[in-house]
Amino acid sequence: MAKLAKEDNLNARILRLGPVFGPKMDFVPNTNHDDPALKLIQQALTQDIQKENTLEFSTRALFIDDACSLAIKCIFAGATAQKIFDGVLPHPLKVSEVKQVLLDPILYQTRSFHPTPLPPWNTPNLEKTMHFLHWHPKLDLVNHLKQTLNYFKEAEIKVPK
Repeated sequence: MAKLAKEDNLNARILRLGPVFGPKMDFVPNTNHDDPALKLIQQALTQDIQKENTLEFSTRALFIDDACSLAIKCIFAGATAQKIFDGVLPHPLKVSEVKQVLLDPILYQTRSFHPTPLPPWNTPNLEKTMHFLHWHPKLDLVNHLKQTLNYFKEAEIKVPK
């Protein structure tokens, strides 16, 4: 796509998003739900979160509001044509902490929980994306997970196991 846009001088840009979670997220089987945080959200909604999991150590899943904010900036910011942008968290989150928040979000909210800082992962265009578009994800893990769970519970949406 990038090569075609450059060759034909098209007004195109590429936004590569990592895993995204939030209200109205999709749990359709056989889609790209390999991220451990997305699996944990599904397990929390199906009351299976206490099951033993072989979880990866970290996740870079992005909350839907941050993904939408990035997409809008990518489209409407000047001079973004023929550029590639990345959308993930700059610092990964420990999956074990995501699980603990899902088990008791109210407790972690009252404690003003902040995730343990992990070293950043190299992502080819993430630093450029953040600098060029003045975009930074708002990491409010407890509230983002609560919003996600509340949406499904209040709307009484059945989530597949």
